[in-house]
Amino acid sequence: MFDKPLVTALMIRRAIHGATFRISALALIFSTGSAAWALRYPDSKGVIFPWLFAIVLVIAAAMQHDGFAIRQPWFTREKLRKSCLEIGSVAALTLLGFGLRLYRLSDLLPPFHGDEGEMGVWARTVLEGPHWVPYFGTGWMDHPLLFHYLQAGSLALFGDDGAGLRMLSVVFGSLCIPLVYAIGRTGWGPVAGYAAAASMAVSHLSIQYSRIALNNIESVWAMCLAMLLLVRMSSTEKESLVGRWPMTQHASLGLVLGLSQYLYYGSRLAIILAGALLLILRRQGRSSLRCIAMTIVAGLVAVMPQLWCYARFPAALLNRSLGVWAFSDGNVAHALGPGASLPHDFGRLVLFQLSQTLGFFVSRGDASDFYTSSIPAFDAVTIVFFWFGLLCVLGRLRRFQEIVLFAWFGLGVLFAGILTIDQPNGPRLIMMVPAVFLIAGAGVHFLYEKGLRVLPRQWLWGVAAAAWISILVTNLHLYFVDYANQSHGMLPARIADEFRASPGYRNYLMGEPALRSNHGTLRFLAPAAHLIDATLPEEVSALPDEGLLLIVLPHRIAQLISVQSRFPGGETSQVSDRDGNVLYVVYRRLPQKQ
Repeated sequence: MFDKPLVTALMIRRAIHGATFRISALALIFSTGSAAWALRYPDSKGVIFPWLFAIVLVIAAAMQHDGFAIRQPWFTREKLRKSCLEIGSVAALTLLGFGLRLYRLSDLLPPFHGDEGEMGVWARTVLEGPHWVPYFGTGWMDHPLLFHYLQAGSLALFGDDGAGLRMLSVVFGSLCIPLVYAIGRTGWGPVAGYAAAASMAVSHLSIQYSRIALNNIESVWAMCLAMLLLVRMSSTEKESLVGRWPMTQHASLGLVLGLSQYLYYGSRLAIILAGALLLILRRQGRSSLRCIAMTIVAGLVAVMPQLWCYARFPAALLNRSLGVWAFSDGNVAHALGPGASLPHDFGRLVLFQLSQTLGFFVSRGDASDFYTSSIPAFDAVTIVFFWFGLLCVLGRLRRFQEIVLFAWFGLGVLFAGILTIDQPNGPRLIMMVPAVFLIAGAGVHFLYEKGLRVLPRQWLWGVAAAAWISILVTNLHLYFVDYANQSHGMLPARIADEFRASPGYRNYLMGEPALRSNHGTLRFLAPAAHLIDATLPEEVSALPDEGLLLIVLPHRIAQLISVQSRFPGGETSQVSDRDGNVLYVVYRRLPQKQ
């Protein structure tokens, strides 16, 4: 009555699905247990192991589900031989990008920001104490604590200084390049991949955010990886990696989305974007409810300990978002001027936010404290290809690949731009910058396909090479000449050098209210200086056998005379910027012989 092989196959399939469910449920139990353990005993060092085991379990569950679909290796020696040139060229672009992000890193280009110092102090505490830093939870400015363990690894590997701290961003920023290539190649072909990756490798904006020790570029890397997985899921090739490992791909996506929540706040955009795109894949029949469920389970396993922290302390989840929300009363007046309010000025506010944000993709620079507004975010060639590529994307919006790019750009403009203040804001908009290069790459691909009808292939590659060289020269000049010659932001780092060069001295800073001794840059770059704020000249003191080092900012110079009269015999020097403006005055008195 029944076909025996068919019945056997159905029984095996049911057993596989049952095992997948049980292993996934076990992963959730371990992850939840780790979260509860972390809340009950935050100083426990073993709390991370159940969480790591849960991640392994969810990967095993997905692979176990897909394992019976394997028939032959997905990457043969023949495929590798044919791909040598492609792999080598992408590796060369990645190494070029790495070199540009590493060049002059020890010169503190860009200037070391106070936020970097704050994060660096947390990372150093992970390595040296004096207290234990929990794996889960939030710390300075409600940033997840787990990220500081990555930074601590960077300090341990590359040196306990500013360059060592920034190396983590250098590595992740460089690793964005092959991911962008893979997205472009998967969606449109090698030409689009090369164009996007080559532009990102030399982009001064990408270089900047790959050289600062914050968690922005790490979130960009996670976003690129998530988008690559989604684009690969749309593949119709039955013999592709995705065709054989659908559940594993979905589980990987969930883990990427969950783990990215331990990075920058902007990673929340990845969840919104991926959720919308998964629904589209489901509608197109390229994903199943079971696979989407696995994505959700994997994401929960990864983020569960942090999620429990937010459930107990919801302010840690909401504070930053509410602080930059463009439609709060205070921020409306901040954007439009005194007297502006909602709902009366709603339309004017939306138009203002939109124009400020879109200006970033035309000629405006970064208005945040982490770069400069005097340099356009993108070079002219990239801008032209981007807007042309956007027209091409809109013309083929039925394809999933184009939907990915348009959604990435559109939701980025909305959530990272229009809805938040101080636009254009580089740290937020950087989450969508890879989409700009990919859209430009799609435009290049369209022109290349049309050009093949009238011109030899070699001529087209020559034109492309000339355009890229123009992009390269422009971006390098903008960053390593124009931006490097700007001296703003160097003050805390230069003062830290002064204190670090005088070990054993009694160190005072007369900088309030503009600069205090607890500034992140001073605390990280001069950790042994034991700085003291001198609110009044009378607070400066030193024993006869102690050296005295006093740094005075310009607005407090008049008070230096009082200190010199009480501690005579020292040397006074003045430090100025390139334009001759006084940055600070140094008064140094050597230890007095008894």
